[in-house]
Amino acid sequence: MAALPGAGMTQLALWEDSSFHRVAGEDWPEGAEALYAVYQDPTGAVRMAVESPASPSGDLALIVTHWFDAGGVTRLIEVSYGRTTLCLDQEEESVSGAEVTTIYRATDGRELQRKVRRTGGKDGVTDLSALTSCSTVSADDYVIHPTWAVMEQATGLARAGLTTGGTH
Repeated sequence: MAALPGAGMTQLALWEDSSFHRVAGEDWPEGAEALYAVYQDPTGAVRMAVESPASPSGDLALIVTHWFDAGGVTRLIEVSYGRTTLCLDQEEESVSGAEVTTIYRATDGRELQRKVRRTGGKDGVTDLSALTSCSTVSADDYVIHPTWAVMEQATGLARAGLTTGGTH
């Protein structure tokens, strides 16, 4: 399966039967088990792979991005997850919004940086960071792959035929 023209990116959906289907543009299919976007440099080396497993309840969005060097070794992992959340405002009234947490991890799993952003609200309030008693979420069900080759095998992406041998 070749990269999309001019973009160096291939988007795939993983189905329950373990088959992969190419996805074009924003047409993400309903019922997919996971969605992947794989970015290749002009030499064909995979430099970034994005994995987003489907949430059974539909209330959590999880995106795990692996950044690779030219040799296919993972150099940085970005984990971003978000969901609808409820907070209390200064009058102790419920305010709904969205919470997005982004964590940058080293290849040994060590947390390098964490950002939490809450948005939404009522009466034009768009920054919920000052609100209290917000329900929180964590997403710990993801794997840090040490190399593209390991990720390609572990996720089944090797069957999709994105690359052939080595890091390409």
